[in-house]
Amino acid sequence: MPILSTPPTKTYNYDIIDLTDSAFFSECSWTIAYSPIEQRFVGWYSYTPNYYIAHNNYFQTGKNTDDDTFGLWSHLLTNRSYQVFYGQKYPFVVEFVNKKEYGNTLLTSVDWLGDIRRYHNEFDWSEIEGKPFNKLNIWSKFTNSGDLELIPNTGQLSLLSKYPKTAPDGATQQVLVSRNEDRYSVNYFYNRILKSNSNNPHFNWDRNQILKEVNTDIVKFTGKSVLEVLKSNLFHVKLQQDADSRLRYSLDIIATNKNANN
Repeated sequence: MPILSTPPTKTYNYDIIDLTDSAFFSECSWTIAYSPIEQRFVGWYSYTPNYYIAHNNYFQTGKNTDDDTFGLWSHLLTNRSYQVFYGQKYPFVVEFVNKKEYGNTLLTSVDWLGDIRRYHNEFDWSEIEGKPFNKLNIWSKFTNSGDLELIPNTGQLSLLSKYPKTAPDGATQQVLVSRNEDRYSVNYFYNRILKSNSNNPHFNWDRNQILKEVNTDIVKFTGKSVLEVLKSNLFHVKLQQDADSRLRYSLDIIATNKNANN
């Protein structure tokens, strides 16, 4: 019997697949932050780096992508710029769920306490008035307030005749937000879902089910002849600030004021 001097070989043909090929891969990256001081996860972040570099008082992240976010970004170097990563401004979003009730209640107002600071150096800051969270959305299983743009109420009587103001496409509405010292309050909102039994979702979620956008095909500020109050046993409140990156926003308490559904 002959002895083979070399083992038999088999040739395989491999196709190289790039990670950016959308036919095989989807971009579903996410970043979550953990605080060793608080010993808990503190929130999601909009930047998705490829690597991190730790320093004594700050850290850096880098991206290897070919888009305009390519490069190295330094974090925590200044307290005079927020919500900006790789030269792009992102929204600051806080979502709150109130205590679930046994029966349905009518939501009458949403209030919150917080500070808005503008730092002038490492330690000195001033409290800023007239720049609260500028967007609000309230929703439950069967209700949705739609995207509300918050306009500061300066006390001028002329504002009462100007607002609420609905966008021409019916997708958003501007309403007044009142301020009493460090307390803010909004009380003009209604259920903007056109039909409750239409079998259409009132949110469009991203692939990670972290971010969501109101489905303006079913949630509109036009098309309903009777304004319907928000009624549920559990409300979600989302506040957003995307107008100014120079300010430091801190939120202490979000409160929902409700009346019993008689």
